[in-house]
Amino acid sequence: MAKVLNNAPPSPSLDHPAADMCAETALKMLKDIAQAAGKSANQRKRQTEQNKEPDLMHALQLIKTIASSSGGWPSRKIDVLCELLLSISRSSSEYLTMAAFEIFEIIFAGLTDEVSSAKLPRLLEVISELQPSKNDTQLLPPWIAVISRGYEVSALIEPDDTFAKLPELFNMVASFLESPSHNIRISASECLISFFANLIPDSVILEPSIYDEKILEKLAKSAQNLLSVKYQAAWIEVFSMLGAMFEALRWRSDPILKPVLRTVGELRSNDSFAGKKEADVVISKAIGAMGPDTVLEVLPLNLPRPPPGQTGRVWMLPLLRDSVHNTNLAHFRKEMVPLSEMLFQRVVDHGNKEKTMEIKVFETVVQQIWSILPGYCDLPLDLVDALDQGFAELLANLLYSQADLRTDICKALQNLVDGNKAIVELEGQEDLVAQARISKAQAHKNLEHLASFASNMLAVLFNVYSQTLPQYRGTILRTINAYLSIIPEKVK
Repeated sequence: MAKVLNNAPPSPSLDHPAADMCAETALKMLKDIAQAAGKSANQRKRQTEQNKEPDLMHALQLIKTIASSSGGWPSRKIDVLCELLLSISRSSSEYLTMAAFEIFEIIFAGLTDEVSSAKLPRLLEVISELQPSKNDTQLLPPWIAVISRGYEVSALIEPDDTFAKLPELFNMVASFLESPSHNIRISASECLISFFANLIPDSVILEPSIYDEKILEKLAKSAQNLLSVKYQAAWIEVFSMLGAMFEALRWRSDPILKPVLRTVGELRSNDSFAGKKEADVVISKAIGAMGPDTVLEVLPLNLPRPPPGQTGRVWMLPLLRDSVHNTNLAHFRKEMVPLSEMLFQRVVDHGNKEKTMEIKVFETVVQQIWSILPGYCDLPLDLVDALDQGFAELLANLLYSQADLRTDICKALQNLVDGNKAIVELEGQEDLVAQARISKAQAHKNLEHLASFASNMLAVLFNVYSQTLPQYRGTILRTINAYLSIIPEKVK
């Protein structure tokens, strides 16, 4: 049968002439077995289902063969098949559920070519019409999974049209987050995460049209609504989805997701809030997407002392350390350096007296601030402007005078070289989303700029290397190697 179906005669039809008959036979067989298994009384149902499992597997295998053929499953039989597969996917047998999903997967995979893709809108329409009851804890999760996969395929075939449907799809799936069932809520949040990963074209991130921006604004408003008390039971799942949203929208998160960030930050600052860990993940993703300047504008650190009525957010420093990248280095110079100097001055003014708890905290915070510098130096957008003689001299002085900061400053200096070299060495076409907005031409300019500091920086690094204990020299040595690799030929 497979051989016949894979060799269709010339015809304007999308389907093989024999596929209809084969599908009819396979569907009848599947339907009869499924009905026999379903008719038994409840206490015997599971036993009967197990007895019928080999027959069901055989019928599903037959359907899989037809769906895998070159013409795929015939269009006119798609709705009947979907209904049956969704019914079987609620089976208590894991094997049957997986077999039913595998067929959906085969059908979707077969629709990615230009000819068969014409069947996809009808298939998605049929699956949408088969939406189970919102309280069906067995059938709703598999249905949501099928919707997720279907639109992932749709985004490959018609990226712009699928993106245009995203607000409507988002609201449909997000409504299941009201469910009292944990499994349904998890399925809904995983589907939304998949939508963000697969349904937003790179062009929307790089150069959105006014229409694209309106769609993103709608999504942001819908996301904000999920932080209302109505969805409180699902906040953990909502937080997972929001993290994925920040990751997907990248720098386009600013300004549309600022209200989301503010709400999550306010929840995080509430002592009685139980989801601090999950909130931290969302804030971390926001830092990576929007940049620390925007995040700190919404959720200021309020150091060294918070203004009246506000809370200090020293807890954000480790999040910044782990999340900052591909941002403006000038922000570190403008905001973080003066803050560290102010705090360090408090330590200096304390003199040699016994350290109080406050002084110990200030010392720790100074170190935490400088631990963020490597992130600021991971593909900064403004390297040529921000790294001038004055900043280079500040880093050199700190390398000499502050042994505790050496590792972080060396990592930062190394990141400046390594990140830009990685982009210069990329093969193939430019992909500015993957390259974090740094083109190869810009990376070349950045390396030339760094090379102009290389000679002086190496002199400092060699001196510091000789003053450092052997067990702490690894990072310095790696930084020396990075700058030796870009030093201009005439200097070598």
